Amino acid sequence: MKDTRSIEIKVGLVSILAVILFIIGITLGRGLYVSVNPVTVKIRFPNSGNIQISAPVFVNGVKRGAVASVRNDNGSVLVTADLDNVREFRRDVSARISILEITGGKKIEIFPGKSPEKYKIGDEIHGKTAADFADLVYMLGEIGNDGMLLIKRLDTLSVSINRIISDEQFINNLKNTVDNTAQISANANRLLSENINSIELTINNLKSITTELNESIKYNEPRFDTLITKFDLTLNDTRTLIAQTNKTIAEAELIVKDLKSMTDSVNHGSGFVNKLIYDKEFSMRIDSTISNLSKFIEHVQQYGINANIRLGGRP
Repeated sequence: MKDTRSIEIKVGLVSILAVILFIIGITLGRGLYVSVNPVTVKIRFPNSGNIQISAPVFVNGVKRGAVASVRNDNGSVLVTADLDNVREFRRDVSARISILEITGGKKIEIFPGKSPEKYKIGDEIHGKTAADFADLVYMLGEIGNDGMLLIKRLDTLSVSINRIISDEQFINNLKNTVDNTAQISANANRLLSENINSIELTINNLKSITTELNESIKYNEPRFDTLITKFDLTLNDTRTLIAQTNKTIAEAELIVKDLKSMTDSVNHGSGFVNKLIYDKEFSMRIDSTISNLSKFIEHVQQYGINANIRLGGRP
């Protein structure tokens, strides 16, 4: 009886150990990550990249958690992951979905960032998806299609080139062009060889002229400075004269205005000058007075003045 009891206990212990090992194997095989106090982070990707729930999450190459959920949200994919901690995450933290193994599987790699500001729990992390084997195969297919099109175009180009090469007239024209080019080059070389001395003499003359011109400029530079100074003084005097002329013109305008005012006063006023010029009766009286005065002076000059003066009594 005791032996049977001992066997049952051993079988039970082995069964419990087998279940524990089975659970551990499943956990390791599916990439499940168990943490005491996990921190949930949100990562937004343009697409899922075939990421699955329980896929591992790595931070700088170290496994730190697993994917908790994957769902579509506002035209993109929102992934939540449970991590052990996010103490080293900065504000510019980023993520990327990449291949876990060559045989298959996906993982999320998180890069903590280098910003001086810390990451706030609850903020979404911006992520991007790397190309997988399916994308590479699709790209290779597209490249193959483009390659076929390129080969067809090259074949068409080859046919056109063959047609051009087989055209005798084109070949003859090309030969003539090459011969003409060679002849022009030979003529240019011969012309250069025959006139090399003249060209060197011309260059030497230009150098001499340049040297003489520089020396002339250096020699006459003080004179130029003096001339420019005198010109500046003359210009200043001219400006002063213009200012004085403007002042004189302004004063002349004031005089003209005064004369105009006086003329208006004579023309439209009631003074002596206005009466003398425009009042005929007054002018006649003035003329009569002047005439009588002239006669009186002539009489005095001719006969003198008879003065009968009585002093101290009545006449």
